Amino acid sequence: MSKLPISALAAIAGLFLATPAVAQDPTPATQPAPDPARLAAAKVTVDYIFPAGTYAKMFGGSFSQLMDQSMNSVTAMPMADLMRSTGLSQDRLAKLGKGTLADVMEIMDPAFKQRQKATMDAMMPVLSNMMASLEPSMREGLAAAYARYFTLDQLSDMNRFFATPSGTAYARNSMVLMMDPEVVSRTAKDMPKMIQGFMAQMPAIEKKVEAATADLPKPKEYKDLTPEQRTKLAGLLGVDEKDLGKPSGSAARKGGHTRKSHR
Repeated sequence: MSKLPISALAAIAGLFLATPAVAQDPTPATQPAPDPARLAAAKVTVDYIFPAGTYAKMFGGSFSQLMDQSMNSVTAMPMADLMRSTGLSQDRLAKLGKGTLADVMEIMDPAFKQRQKATMDAMMPVLSNMMASLEPSMREGLAAAYARYFTLDQLSDMNRFFATPSGTAYARNSMVLMMDPEVVSRTAKDMPKMIQGFMAQMPAIEKKVEAATADLPKPKEYKDLTPEQRTKLAGLLGVDEKDLGKPSGSAARKGGHTRKSHR
């Protein structure tokens, strides 16, 4: 059983939890620029509530703690719950009993927890750097969103409050508080329920996708491609065109059979 997808799932879930969302709908690209005065005031607001370096604080030890707790919660889920969306019959699910993923991994990989931790330790710096690289764009987007959503008077009221000692203390910690142990522990407890709920809806999601794409043309197979398309595809994939239509691994299997025939 692969360890990375589980870790990645927990990490991505954490990223969604940690990413602010000001607007429910994306701003159309053709929408006029915000009023300059409101934008200037909004930039002051963002400097208060999302100062430079916020993500570095958020993706420190507390985020690692969230990931560890989320992983522990996921691996504690019964295998029957994890497999419920795979189409197994109720009889097969019942035979799985109450064993958890952790029980399975204890047999299959006694070092599973250490391997998971090593995986997360390797991923965290990459995730942290990735989010830090998004911070300037996030700050710009937040400023534009605040300028559109709030009037100049409202922004001025916010900034006056944020300029007070209490306002400054709140503003500079409002985002970081999302990684507070109190928030982290409760969020981690809900992670299995969230994943289980999503997996339970997978069959319905698949049916909706099938219905929504029923009128779309089917993906092409190699035999459907024109010579020009085959040449272009081979170049894009960096393979020899004569090998493009071969099943994956067929050449290796053929070579193996050839060596065996000489024995």
